[in-house]
Amino acid sequence: MKLTNKYIIAILISITFITFFPSLKNDFVNWDDDIYVLQNPDIREISSASVSNMFSSEYVGLYLPLTIFSYAINYSIGELNPFGYHLLNLILHIFSTIILYLLIKKLSSNISIAFFVALLFAIHPLRVESVVWISQRKDVLYVFFYLLSLLSFTNYLFSKTNNLKWYFASLIFFIISLFSKTSAVTLPLIILALAYYIDKSSIKKVFVKLIPYFLISLIFGIITYSVLKTGGNIYKFEENYSLLDQICLGTYSFIFYIYKLVFPFDLSPTYYFPLKSNGWLPIPYYISVLVLIILIYLVYKFRKNKIIITGSLIYLFGIFFFLQVIASGRVVTADRYAYIAHIGLLFIIGSLLYTLFRKNSKIFIYFTLVIGIIFSILTSRYSMIWKTGESLFTHSILKNENKSLGYINRGLAHYYGFTEKNKIDYNKAYQDFDKAISINKNDAEGWFNRGNCFMNFQKINEAENDFDKTISLDSLHYKAWNNRGLVYAYKGNFDMAMKYYNHSIYLKNTFSDAYSNIAFVYLNNGNNKMACEYFEKSLKLGSKTAGHYLEQYCKK
Repeated sequence: MKLTNKYIIAILISITFITFFPSLKNDFVNWDDDIYVLQNPDIREISSASVSNMFSSEYVGLYLPLTIFSYAINYSIGELNPFGYHLLNLILHIFSTIILYLLIKKLSSNISIAFFVALLFAIHPLRVESVVWISQRKDVLYVFFYLLSLLSFTNYLFSKTNNLKWYFASLIFFIISLFSKTSAVTLPLIILALAYYIDKSSIKKVFVKLIPYFLISLIFGIITYSVLKTGGNIYKFEENYSLLDQICLGTYSFIFYIYKLVFPFDLSPTYYFPLKSNGWLPIPYYISVLVLIILIYLVYKFRKNKIIITGSLIYLFGIFFFLQVIASGRVVTADRYAYIAHIGLLFIIGSLLYTLFRKNSKIFIYFTLVIGIIFSILTSRYSMIWKTGESLFTHSILKNENKSLGYINRGLAHYYGFTEKNKIDYNKAYQDFDKAISINKNDAEGWFNRGNCFMNFQKINEAENDFDKTISLDSLHYKAWNNRGLVYAYKGNFDMAMKYYNHSIYLKNTFSDAYSNIAFVYLNNGNNKMACEYFEKSLKLGSKTAGHYLEQYCKK
């Protein structure tokens, strides 16, 4: 049977769908899913007010209005049924795979290389995080429009008349991609890499055409930085990371994704920053510098090979902003960061392997299918780790037993339940929070959440101590101030409770719980008018219970 576009696209769709099919039964996980979806009032209706809020707000320190809008579409169809959210993630990923196939086929004029790149891109185990994690809708959505923009601009470059419809289509898709996730700012750099591959002499002309892209990227880059800064997602390195350490962290990140492309084993949702021993990082961080030097030498040696240069540039531009020379977040690497970057490496590998098997292209296709089957099995198995918050963070703990965050997150899964598959279990939650504190006594979240457990156990004095400890470690912890106020209210000291609630609001003026708690103080003092005003404020801020209290205490 002769391979045609129709057959190959059918194969890509089938294998990708089969690979990720088990994950469609997965639940939400308490790792941003609660913020983006479960507790997000903006997605409960599609109205001018909610859409306006999407485009003027940050979510978990990121600006991604179209991603939030896509959640609203999901909610309007199936409310909080996780199946629909997972299905849309998978559909977007499948569409991206098809677009990538068409893009590589256009560039290489080789259907076999395009099949290799698209298939391994689609079902590589490192795709699990982007596709299976509902909160990573931003990845599959922005990459979909990102690749559409690349394909459109490539068609524009190949057009003999430079048909402007392709240029403007590319620009529009680029803007949509940016509104999905601002990581799309790298697209004009990738276009330059493709222009180099298509016609090296056209670089200057293409650069001029890309000036609007760079200006738009600059605007969104400024938005991203300001949002990250106000959202608290820019973290400074620990004091013991020297300049050499920072270089090693960056080179390790760069090499990590190359290594994991070939050896996608021992994966984890969290790869934490390394601990130093006697002033030194673990050995692999220093080895990565040597490996990078060797790779730079090899690229320079084969600098006349357009495939190697183009693929290397795609990888570099795709991964550059995720390298941890300047830290952002708690982890040194993350599987999802390689979503775009791996395209460049797969283009190099696929092209070289095809050249190796040029005399018998069937061997190349069979090889592609065998690797694809192996990756499919690995990916399908790993996707099941993301079934629930408990299963996800149990896996994280197994990979990072000496880190407190995994225990805290699993404890939260037990404490809140979040979904039907994650039942509330305060005893298990307490055990996890207690373990987190034993690992890291300076982690405020461990103390805060254990304090919540003590409140549920009616151990008020122990809760008071834990909330005080939380505030001493993090004076900006608005939830701890609120809960410390609850302790005062429980003990009958409503004046002190009011002071703590107000300070919580001072720290976070959109925190609905504090407004409701102030309302209860007013109710206790017999001031129903003020109580109702604060219940109204709480309701407007998204409280799930304030409406009930308004009905109970404020109905005229």
